[in-house]
Amino acid sequence: MVVMEVAHPEYPSFAALAAARREGRDFIRRRHFLRQSRVAILAPHGGRIEPHTDQIAADLAGAEFSLYAFRSLVSRDVANLHITSHHFDDPDCLGPLSAHPFVVTVHGCRVEGEQVLLGGLDSELLADLALAIRQAGFIVQTEGHRFPGRHPRNICNRGARACGVQLELSSQLRRSSARRGDFVEAVRRVLVAR
Repeated sequence: MVVMEVAHPEYPSFAALAAARREGRDFIRRRHFLRQSRVAILAPHGGRIEPHTDQIAADLAGAEFSLYAFRSLVSRDVANLHITSHHFDDPDCLGPLSAHPFVVTVHGCRVEGEQVLLGGLDSELLADLALAIRQAGFIVQTEGHRFPGRHPRNICNRGARACGVQLELSSQLRRSSARRGDFVEAVRRVLVAR
């Protein structure tokens, strides 16, 4: 007997996801936007989509920065609640996000070792983050990877300046609580200066 794998399509918009799934049962959203914050940290694929990204985003935000985290509560084997970054359009995120000049999104990727792939349209912030993360001992790529984050509708580029940075973190980095602390400290040093 051949078992066919059931494909679970990604949702084309937040409205489509919200119509098909129930908040509190299938997903939760953490929304903590601070009026005085110039920096917003987002994890649009947290929970069981890209594990640990929502916790890392919360650690990056701390008490100083705004935070939005979408957390899937269902396994990807059951349903894929993933909305691609350039289709991520939750109005409860986009509205407040538009007041933040600096936006950083946290994602997960499948690459070897403790790597960070950076993308996005904020070239100055991207360069500063790449340097700080590299100095903290991580492998950093800013070009030549498959997550450039340069689409103007990518959620990282939807802040007040229409540019931001996308951080793609390897599984090994996301799972290592000790190394995550080093990563968070390096990124926060750059962001606090803004």
